[in-house]
Amino acid sequence: MIRLAAWLVAGLALAWLSACDAVPREGLGGQTDPETRWRLAAIDDRAVNDPVLVTFGPGRAISAAGPCLKLTAEQSLPLPWFRADDIRSAATGCTLGADAARFAARLPHMRLAERAGDTILLTDDAGGSIELRLAQTE
Repeated sequence: MIRLAAWLVAGLALAWLSACDAVPREGLGGQTDPETRWRLAAIDDRAVNDPVLVTFGPGRAISAAGPCLKLTAEQSLPLPWFRADDIRSAATGCTLGADAARFAARLPHMRLAERAGDTILLTDDAGGSIELRLAQTE
């Protein structure tokens, strides 16, 4: 009888863990339309000048583009956590602006993501941040 109870408990625990895997672990792509573009507004509370646009999705995809920046990555943690993995950037034949270079260098260090209306705030463990604002459509 004790063995049967142990097997029953183990089976229920396994079923519960399997159900947990079925719960969506959405990143920022699940919070925004994949066509929505976000403009890099500030890094560490300092306004930026380089016109970098970021999109989240479909799924966990992250992409960023600017005059000399093409970057792709994958968000690997569910909200509110953030981690950009498999970051790939390609040279576009010109010199990367200082703000775009800082964005590309800082993105891998961001650990939390928060969306409030037209703003996305990414923060790291040391208090650094990347602020994105909803890009104006034309």
